[in-house]
Amino acid sequence: MIKYLLPHDEAMDALGVYGAVAKLGVILILFTQMYRYAAEPYFLSSFKKEDFKTSNAVAMKYFIWVSITIFLGITLFSDLFALLMGRDFRQGIFILPIILLSNIFAGIWLNLSFWYKKTGATRYALWITGTGLLCTIGLNLYLTPRLGYQGAALARLGCETAMVLLSYYLCRRHYPIPYDLRRIGSYFLWGGVAYGLSLLSRELPVGLHYGCNLLLLAGFIGYVLYIEKIDLRGVLRAVLHRH
Repeated sequence: MIKYLLPHDEAMDALGVYGAVAKLGVILILFTQMYRYAAEPYFLSSFKKEDFKTSNAVAMKYFIWVSITIFLGITLFSDLFALLMGRDFRQGIFILPIILLSNIFAGIWLNLSFWYKKTGATRYALWITGTGLLCTIGLNLYLTPRLGYQGAALARLGCETAMVLLSYYLCRRHYPIPYDLRRIGSYFLWGGVAYGLSLLSRELPVGLHYGCNLLLLAGFIGYVLYIEKIDLRGVLRAVLHRH
């Protein structure tokens, strides 16, 4: 839609910048695809109803934690990742957080789709994806001519957000799953705080800026490990012992 909604002399350049920045989000896309291949057969197997609900709620929480960690790992060092792009494309690096957040929401929507696949109520997929389609078209028509490729990125984020909200509403109404919204919300909150603080530290010398970013990333991971009471040493010992 970028190609057709922007002036001819700008469209292909804008499309190239958007595509180059989107490629930096491939790590999150790959993580979501790996998760899909593992989770789909797992959740669609012969689970009892309550076991399915509990497992899906826990999986959602950990999926979001890992996704936000990847988001921070990329955005806190986006200047370094930008070096992987051609010089002409680096102007668009500011939309990278929008694209990554869209990818996170796409993964959340994936988690929210398991209940209707499990119950056979797949008609809801048409409602959800239809809503996403309308949002994509409408938001692109409004935002892209005004904001260029930034508008296209925001349109995708709006589409993914709408599908998540509708999916969650349908889930709560027809097949309530006890998602830990308070803890999930805290992960988004502290992830946002870490990202915001990294923006404030950009005025510092480069070495100090990246040092602060490393501390922010480590602090977020440490916060989740503490809240979830994860024994990191025990996990590492188990992995090393297995090998």
